[in-house]
Amino acid sequence: MTLINSQIEHAARQGPYSQPWITAENLAWQYTPAVYPEIIRAAGYRFDGLDFFNLYGGRLMLKNRELSSIVKGRFAAPVRVQQIEPPTEPGGDITITVLADDLDDSNRSQLRLKFTVAIPVGDSYELYRLHTREDVEQYTASPLEEDAYFEDAIAEGTELMVGHSLDTTGAAGVEGLRDRLYYYKHQTQISKERLGQEGGMLAQEEWADVLAPDGSTYKFSRWLNDVEKRLRKQIEVALWMGQQNTNEITSYNSIEAADTVVLGEYGLRKVLEQRGARLYYGDAFTLANTYSFKDHFINTELGSDMGVLLCDHWLLRDFERSGVEWLTANAGGTDYKRIYRRVFGAATDDMINVSFRACYIDGVLTTIVEIPSLSDPATFGASSLDAMHGQGIYVPVETGQVTLDGESKKLKNLSIGYLNNQGENRTRVFAVLDGMSGNTGNYNVVTDVDGTNVHLLTEYLPLILNPEQMILITKGDEPVSEE
Repeated sequence: MTLINSQIEHAARQGPYSQPWITAENLAWQYTPAVYPEIIRAAGYRFDGLDFFNLYGGRLMLKNRELSSIVKGRFAAPVRVQQIEPPTEPGGDITITVLADDLDDSNRSQLRLKFTVAIPVGDSYELYRLHTREDVEQYTASPLEEDAYFEDAIAEGTELMVGHSLDTTGAAGVEGLRDRLYYYKHQTQISKERLGQEGGMLAQEEWADVLAPDGSTYKFSRWLNDVEKRLRKQIEVALWMGQQNTNEITSYNSIEAADTVVLGEYGLRKVLEQRGARLYYGDAFTLANTYSFKDHFINTELGSDMGVLLCDHWLLRDFERSGVEWLTANAGGTDYKRIYRRVFGAATDDMINVSFRACYIDGVLTTIVEIPSLSDPATFGASSLDAMHGQGIYVPVETGQVTLDGESKKLKNLSIGYLNNQGENRTRVFAVLDGMSGNTGNYNVVTDVDGTNVHLLTEYLPLILNPEQMILITKGDEPVSEE
């Protein structure tokens, strides 16, 4: 009698793997950015805020845990003044005193001798030239026109436009105006995740061979996919809602055998609450609200005419409804199916596909990107955070300046950085602590427990540059000040 054994394939195969297991994030970045979304979706992830940061600004490899960004103050700005009394007679001088809040640390303002300021008079103005300075930013000014006069005092807090300089031949030059540079520190933070499996579970797992672009072979499995998905969710929360640990909360450091301060950094929403512009749009976001984007571009002296509107599905729904209403009101009795097909991209005459994803209004091109996690009832869409529902963030397509590795560089205004230097790459640290599981990977048995523990760690930095140029969009009316 002859027994021929059947060939049974093991779920965890042995083979010439360059690395036994690989995460979807690490695999995706071996491809071009165009392929990245496909890999992410193939792994069962939805394209979300982390992926927007990755593709919009790219991944930045950091050599240090800290870097600084530089924000330049406005090139020109109006000046707020104390109450200005009328001149005693037509063509007479006036005294202009700058409010203390508008002075810098050297007690100077945007005003300079020999420059003009515009004094509002009715529905027009009069230009006054500054010719004498007394004490701290108090000037005497004379009108250019001999009959210039105003009867009512200029109220305290009025903003005066600073005009041009006027001088004669053979005179000395004007005073210089110091640029205002503001420096902000950014630091990395560490997030961790863990997955434990009993012995025998890995043998029943779903996994697949992966061939990377460089010819390396890997194994990719559902259990590793699950733990990475949880880590991605952590990063997503940090990108939007993170805060710096100014309370100096500590955690036990096993290496130092002492408590050390936990690292933390601000996320996008918290930064904009502190330094960004605000737009309150009432009960529903409409096409008319996009006019505010051009106003903001002018106010912040932006040269760009493009921006990205990041939003949850509540705001996107309002926007699409407003687009349909606008189209209905302005279609002029023409073929609606044709209009819907051409404007909204419907595939056939019998289908209406309401899918606004961009608009060009008031000279500004806005691309709308829905961030699903902002509506997720398990995280940002939770009922306890309903005040944040209907939120959006408007990001002009611009760059910012940072000091990186001792050099000044320009980067997109949103990106994500990872600590990676001198052979230590903390983008995704992946470790398997194996026990008596029978795992055929190249792992050392570190415990007699029948199981396997997988640990993931990442050290990263949400890099948000020039948030003053961005807009935090909120449903409802502007809060009334209690003052």
